[in-house]
Amino acid sequence: MNSAASPKAFTQTWLQSLTLVARNPIAQGIKPLLDTINDLCQSSTDADRMAAAQRLWDFGAVEGLQGVLAITPVQQPNWLFDRDSAFAFQRTGRDEINDFATWVRCLGIQPNEVPLVAEVTSRDWLSLVRQESVRQQRAMSVAAVPAGMNLRLPCTAAWDLKGWSIRFDQADWVVIRYDEPFSVERPGMDEIGETLMWAVAAAHEARVPKMLPALQFEPTPQPWMGCVKRLEAMHNRVLVEEASEFAPWFRRVWACVWTVIYREQNVLRGQADIDAVRQDLADCITHVPQLTIWMFAFAKLVCECQLGRGLGISGDYAA
Repeated sequence: MNSAASPKAFTQTWLQSLTLVARNPIAQGIKPLLDTINDLCQSSTDADRMAAAQRLWDFGAVEGLQGVLAITPVQQPNWLFDRDSAFAFQRTGRDEINDFATWVRCLGIQPNEVPLVAEVTSRDWLSLVRQESVRQQRAMSVAAVPAGMNLRLPCTAAWDLKGWSIRFDQADWVVIRYDEPFSVERPGMDEIGETLMWAVAAAHEARVPKMLPALQFEPTPQPWMGCVKRLEAMHNRVLVEEASEFAPWFRRVWACVWTVIYREQNVLRGQADIDAVRQDLADCITHVPQLTIWMFAFAKLVCECQLGRGLGISGDYAA
């Protein structure tokens, strides 16, 4: 990727030009596909987000990526709304994301309700109950204050596209409002690695044609593989440790696309020989176009999970 021949800075304009290297509708759809993934978190209107979600879900259904799409912040167990809050929240259960309607609720593009358990001291809970009793001008019930010093209170978090409302089972008239998305720890590779490698194996089986030009692609470590430490083992597994399990063209597309996405994510820095990058990508698109666009989507989604805020608008991965 790096070369002294014609070194230049890598920019978004280059990314767009790179995906126009072949007169191929698949190649020309790569940049719009990446933009669609961005739109799930960045679009200013609900209609734009919903349209982007529908496009991506349909693409994922065809390309075997629905398991990767289901990796969202809302599925994580420990929710933090406010670092200064006396309340800590834990999700109970997980959503089975098997359809578009469930997925867009998990993204926060549609209203959603999630069961939680709130952890709080009895003193802080009593303070909140008293405050709400005064605000609502209602008598405070003894039943609203359970016994114990450290409480675990079942509650329901409701998302309405503008924020979260937490309503407690113990006293359903007590509601906490948060106008910002919650924050969660991003999932580790020990949690999602099996899902990712299942998608990789399925793509290798379905999207590598049987008849391809001979290609020598040595199974050796490459410098860019360590740019994101938590993804290094996955790259090493595909390109080195289990290289014999993957066709040379699959490994070439992997190396080509991931270096482009890493530059787009600004984790692979330095100068790049744009002509060499363009030629490499052109070869991949010419010989294995379906695999190439799949790899762009896969790499972008994994980076959104491991480097970005995560898919959707109702929750964020912690920095």
